Amino acid sequence: MEPAGTGRDLPDPSDNGSLVRFDGLPNVASLATPATSSWLLASNNQDTSLRRNTVLSLSTDNGASWPAKLVLCEGSSAYSTAARLPDGNIGVFYERQGYREIAFVSVPVDQLTEQLSGPAGAAGAPGAAGAPDAPGAAGAPGTQPDHLEFHMELRSITPGRPPVWQNAGEFHVLPSDNDRDWDVQTWKEIGQGYSAEQAQILGTREAQDLNYGPIIPGYKAGDILAFTGRARNLGTLAASGVVLLGPHANPADFPPADLASGAEALYFTPVYTVTEEDLARDSLELTFAVAHDGGARVIERSFSFDLRTGAVTAGPAR
Repeated sequence: MEPAGTGRDLPDPSDNGSLVRFDGLPNVASLATPATSSWLLASNNQDTSLRRNTVLSLSTDNGASWPAKLVLCEGSSAYSTAARLPDGNIGVFYERQGYREIAFVSVPVDQLTEQLSGPAGAAGAPGAAGAPDAPGAAGAPGTQPDHLEFHMELRSITPGRPPVWQNAGEFHVLPSDNDRDWDVQTWKEIGQGYSAEQAQILGTREAQDLNYGPIIPGYKAGDILAFTGRARNLGTLAASGVVLLGPHANPADFPPADLASGAEALYFTPVYTVTEEDLARDSLELTFAVAHDGGARVIERSFSFDLRTGAVTAGPAR
């Protein structure tokens, strides 16, 4: 089997997306025609490092190229699944805002097919999307001497654990000293992996309810906000002493770095823990920044968390 798209057309997001037939087979047989038998749909995060920029793409040549694209979510988003619907639209489920929400969108087919008639798949059409993090695309080194790009996205929200964990039913304790048999991503997914000194506990839904309490729309003290970010040097000159600044509890994990033209620093994963003092306010404002060249240049990314409703608003770079 050949890979479906390479490089600029369909960059590898390193997390789950989907690849399906455009005609809906085998589930929606009524839409199948010989003219579209080689058409494919893909949904994925078009960013090679960060969980952001979920895009729906259309190929007319069995995945050799993907000339039509539609941005579904520019910001924090993760896994996605696309499928043709009986009414002819394209349905997409995707996660967004640090797994807080599972969103569904029904996309009229012509929002993709109309792009096929323009030059290069209507690359500049409204709603069309390039692959900004693939080689040779926007995001590659440019012609400006000084140009540092900074992204920061909310990756996940992990409920704070009580001081003493109570088990209910079957459980398994995984010690924090795992001799590095698992990488940090796996460790996080099976439990609260942001505290190296704490064991990870696999248990029942009843244990979850017992320890975390009832689900509420907002936040509780101890909740862990995890982010991922990237600084990329798009300038022609080297950027010296690029350093991540912010409210995160683990700054030692991200020492300053010198970035040559085209180089990048990946910030996986700065974390912030919600406190009782935070909950005395209605909202929590967090700002991350990258500074370089001795602090002469700073780029910021800010987030606002509504502590009552749980809503998250990400501000633009400034």
